[in-house]
Amino acid sequence: RHFTQKVSVMPTRQDVDDQTWQATLGELAQITGAERARLLLVDQWGYLEYAWPSMLPLGYLTDQLALEERSSEWRVLNDQASYELQRDLPNDPKWGKIDNPALGNTHSKLVVPIFHSHAQACLGLISLESDHKDIFDLLDLQLTQDFAAHIGIDIGAEEGETSGRYRIRQLEQFIGESQTFTAIQLVRDKLSLQLEALRQTGDYDLVSLHMYDPFWDKFEPPLVQGKFVAQDENVYASLEALTYRPQQDAFFTSEPRLRRFVLGSFVEGEGIRSSAMLRIRDEQQVVGLLFVYCRHKHYFEEKERRWLREQADAMRDVILASNFLRELVAHLRDALDVDLVRLHLVRQEEEGLAMWSRPVSSGTLQLPMSWPPQAKAEGAIARALLHPDNSYFAPDAQQDALFAGSFVAREGVQAAGFVRLQVENEPLGVLFVNRRRAGRWKQVEIDAVRSFALIASVAVQNRRQLTQFKKKQFRLATIQKATEAIVMAGLDLTAVANIILTKAVTLTRASFATLRLLRGDVLEAEAVWGLNKEEEKVWRRENGRLRLDGPGLGPFLVNQATHPNGQNFVLVPDVAGHPHYLNTSGQAVESSLVVLLRDVQDNLPAIGVLSVDHPERNGLDDTDKDMLMLLANIAAVALKHASRRAIVETAETVALQGLFGANWWHTAHQKSFAIKQRVLLLEGYLRQGQATRQQEIADCLAEIEQAAEQIEEIPTRGVLPGYLEAPPELTAVDPLLRETILNLCKNVPDVELEFDLHSNGAMVAVHPMLFELALEKLITNAIQAMNRRGRLQICSEVRRGDLVLIQLSDNGPGLPPEFVNSYLRERINKQTKENGQGIGGMLARVIINRYGGHLRLENSSPNGVTLTISLPLAKR
Repeated sequence: RHFTQKVSVMPTRQDVDDQTWQATLGELAQITGAERARLLLVDQWGYLEYAWPSMLPLGYLTDQLALEERSSEWRVLNDQASYELQRDLPNDPKWGKIDNPALGNTHSKLVVPIFHSHAQACLGLISLESDHKDIFDLLDLQLTQDFAAHIGIDIGAEEGETSGRYRIRQLEQFIGESQTFTAIQLVRDKLSLQLEALRQTGDYDLVSLHMYDPFWDKFEPPLVQGKFVAQDENVYASLEALTYRPQQDAFFTSEPRLRRFVLGSFVEGEGIRSSAMLRIRDEQQVVGLLFVYCRHKHYFEEKERRWLREQADAMRDVILASNFLRELVAHLRDALDVDLVRLHLVRQEEEGLAMWSRPVSSGTLQLPMSWPPQAKAEGAIARALLHPDNSYFAPDAQQDALFAGSFVAREGVQAAGFVRLQVENEPLGVLFVNRRRAGRWKQVEIDAVRSFALIASVAVQNRRQLTQFKKKQFRLATIQKATEAIVMAGLDLTAVANIILTKAVTLTRASFATLRLLRGDVLEAEAVWGLNKEEEKVWRRENGRLRLDGPGLGPFLVNQATHPNGQNFVLVPDVAGHPHYLNTSGQAVESSLVVLLRDVQDNLPAIGVLSVDHPERNGLDDTDKDMLMLLANIAAVALKHASRRAIVETAETVALQGLFGANWWHTAHQKSFAIKQRVLLLEGYLRQGQATRQQEIADCLAEIEQAAEQIEEIPTRGVLPGYLEAPPELTAVDPLLRETILNLCKNVPDVELEFDLHSNGAMVAVHPMLFELALEKLITNAIQAMNRRGRLQICSEVRRGDLVLIQLSDNGPGLPPEFVNSYLRERINKQTKENGQGIGGMLARVIINRYGGHLRLENSSPNGVTLTISLPLAKR
């Protein structure tokens, strides 16, 4: 992450000396694990070669190119391959047979081309080598490609400067200004310092600034200061909605009324009590949004509001300084002594129509107006695009067929001209110059505007690529954070699922996300993002389970994944036109993306789906798909690991109870120790960001799987007491609940029992004695928590015709906050007088899982604890 930030602000090639290139290559080698790193640049004078370590002889890459098809470098430089990644060269079925003595002991090799920022020519390459096998993975490839892209951007900027020398002295300053756009990172650094000063002075918990990107009409990744509690990213709903409400430029509230703009789960998860939002404007449009948050009740007095507005104005000046095109347009107007300059940029392509951004303009309008982004060009813009020439200048705009129109008449324009901005015949925009005095344009003025357009074309193209580079950098950093957070969470299944969803939303700016795991013929929700706790309870009851033979993109994807040509994702830009989409969020959804989670072992069976919903049509694209699939690879490994980790805990819990005897304990301990050793190795892969090392991870998980299956088979090997080896029996739920719980509480007169049983004769397949044991552990815990005095509620019902739900609620003091996430899943090591080690609850979960059911903590608060048991309805 630090490396990509560093290279994004490196000076252009002409200002980089040999030592800087060597140091940068050395840093790249250190991150990727390479032992040798080389850079080759090609220009009209020949080859420029740089190497790390510095003692490596130069000329190696030139020699490799001389071998032509026998070298990876030649294939990449001659566009025979988009990149070359070899993990074990001597044993490679193709490269191992090629005579290339210069490779020596090289086993791993990665070669990436450097392309011109706005042309197809290959300008050079980066080559990484190691004497060990399996060193480079896909994340190393991505990092190296990003570095190569930055070099291509800088070379493109240099060539634009060389070819666009101005013919008039007044524009020399513009050339220098046009090359300073990479200083945007310095602007962000300055704004970060301003944000931190604002947070400390105002005693706020969190502050964030979202700068508006005028090229794509989108907000850049936020700048944030402060410490997060529940998550490590500031995730918002559609911020664009806040830019189109001109009636109010600031929101101050002592309650989180900003929920309609900021997703409720963020407010709830971070414990936000008070908040404020200020729009940062220039004379034409919103250029940023400033948010401040407090975790305590805070009233914003009028004096504080004025101070916040002053801080926002100071940030506005810094933001505007980063908008280099605005300054360049102003330089052009002053140099040519014209009255109005307008630069209209092509924003994006949507359904085949060119989208035009707001114009970058300079000069005073007689009648101020605002150009909103529009889906089609009209008037002079449309005529300029159809004009046979790339530029055209008229001395009498009022009578000219191209320029005549409402704008020229309203502003009193007498002379006008335009130049199209384009790179490789791709239109980037249209530049208009206007004078309010009549007269013929001088050739030197026309040449100056054309030169400006040439430089501006390169600058616009480079800025767009830098913007995309920063977004990619942000996305890769988010993937890295996801890996780190998963390891820090101890790979607990629930924690892992929640981390994955948070990162998925951060990457895609989605408004709703779910992670479902495949259990039999049902996709069951393991985690959901975008709802508060009360909404989530209702949602789980109504939408927590999706049958594979029912509607929904998830079931559709799992079913078609079994086909030979089945895909791993479904991307729906417009859900209104897709027959399989099912809206379970209760929110307005326009686009959706679902990615398949596959087991990393042989045959790659589906284990679940990761889905995100977006409130805007075309709000999700192929970039989101690629990043979500990378996250899905990490998620699949982590979820598989977490499930096997749960088996280890299960084995140790049951063994500690002594329920199945000494033989069981000995075998379980032996197998769980073997699993733990493999777990350490797997965590090492994740910490190193090597989640794409599929073969090693698959081998590791295969051994974990084998040991886990042996643990699960132990109770069937004759080591159990005879009465526990009996098969499950059809058991009526309600009578068993009433009889067992009444018997358990008969000696506790101060515990009031409330039965609300509505399973209506439903039967489940359980061993009655074991199920009674599970109930005993849970009821005993509740009685102890209430200090043998309180109210115990027992409810049952049949859900969706195939599931029996049992709820047990007490009105005790609730669980200590530090134990909420580990209850039922982990043994509590610190034993106190008030709390045991949680083994009873873990044993209850083991027994219920044994019969295909689930036990989960529904709620824990100072008003009590609620547990939910779900069991499949038995077929008579």
